[in-house]
Amino acid sequence: MSDSRLTDETRWGLRCGQVQIRQEQFGGLLYDMQRHILYELNRTAFLAIRKMTQPVHLADLVSAVLLYYPDQDVTQVRRDIAGLVSCLEEAGLVDRL
Repeated sequence: MSDSRLTDETRWGLRCGQVQIRQEQFGGLLYDMQRHILYELNRTAFLAIRKMTQPVHLADLVSAVLLYYPDQDVTQVRRDIAGLVSCLEEAGLVDRL
């Protein structure tokens, strides 16, 4: 899926029962329990994924990241978060709600 097709109106959520997340000093870990794959996340990715434990809009994910990193360009943050969500969707780790 192209990142540009992700809209701010869509809500996203982690697949309950399929993934576990844990915060670490470097960011965090995401464990896909079905495939037994462990993903290492930087701080920004962990922040966004932690927000997706509850249904959340893309715009809210971008806002959360900008609260922690206010000097970042909003367009770049949106592009990066949309890319992360797209990758998570392709891997079957998040759902459109």
